[in-house]
Amino acid sequence: MFASVNVLSLICFCSCLILVSARPASIGDPCTLPVRKPFYQENVEFDANPSCVNGSIWWSYPAGSIIVNFTPDGGKNFLLCLDLDEVSNDIKYSDVTEGIDNLREIPFPSLGNLVCIPDLNGSVKIQMKGPYFPYIYMSITKYRILREWTPQ
Repeated sequence: MFASVNVLSLICFCSCLILVSARPASIGDPCTLPVRKPFYQENVEFDANPSCVNGSIWWSYPAGSIIVNFTPDGGKNFLLCLDLDEVSNDIKYSDVTEGIDNLREIPFPSLGNLVCIPDLNGSVKIQMKGPYFPYIYMSITKYRILREWTPQ
């Protein structure tokens, strides 16, 4: 009996290791922004790592809203591109970069279809609003900084 319990424990342990190692970027990655749930009416602001050109925003139990500031190394003339990684329905995205005239709604990114926002004076600030009731466990949004862009 003890041998079968030990074998079963070993199988479960190995399965967990495989699942954890198969995930892409994780919480320990400096380009991953782990976000804890703000209160329903709370706005929480974060700064993305300026040296990152690829990363993700992991938002646990999304509610309230978060603002993420992107001011990457390298200065002006970049695009911030968002891509959906996990089920993130009911998350509302807006461009709230200081200096733009009005709040601009950002179309909801769909898997594999990037939504890109041009910088304004070297920064982009996005707001993500969660659903009123946090019925989703986690929202993961990938981001990329693209430099091969010239403003029109």
